[in-house]
Amino acid sequence: MNIFDYAMEIEKEGEKAYRGLSAQSSSNEMKALFDWLAEAELNHYNIFQKMKNQENPSIQESSLLQDAVNIFTEMKKNKTSVSFKGFEKDAYDIVLSIEEKMADFYNEKANEAKDPAQKALFQSIAKEEKQHQHLIENLIKMIHNPETWIQNENFKEILNVVSSNK
Repeated sequence: MNIFDYAMEIEKEGEKAYRGLSAQSSSNEMKALFDWLAEAELNHYNIFQKMKNQENPSIQESSLLQDAVNIFTEMKKNKTSVSFKGFEKDAYDIVLSIEEKMADFYNEKANEAKDPAQKALFQSIAKEEKQHQHLIENLIKMIHNPETWIQNENFKEILNVVSSNK
């Protein structure tokens, strides 16, 4: 299996995981967030498909983290409480593991790439996967302490990630 086929396979796996979380989520806000993450993975899939076909894809800066901040800001403003089903914690841990592996893999491939354009694409996608990882880490923190997460410093972590990635 070549590098692009492998990358496309793991992006499809990520998309499928997020679509599953969206379908089973008990919150409209979380459904939207998981749908956005699934679309981001699908976008990565399409980029790798173009790379495989020796096309010159471009990557657009994602608004996902800002969208997530907007969701969480709205939840905080409305004092929305989110109830989580038991499956979600385990599913979030699995997705977090996938995001970590993808970011590491793409960073490794960026370091190996000879072509500057491919190197830049791998680096950009690795950065996005790292952003997804930070988002999922914050969701896991929210699961552990849903009543106070939005009201304390954990919420500011996501804001800091967005600010540092602009």
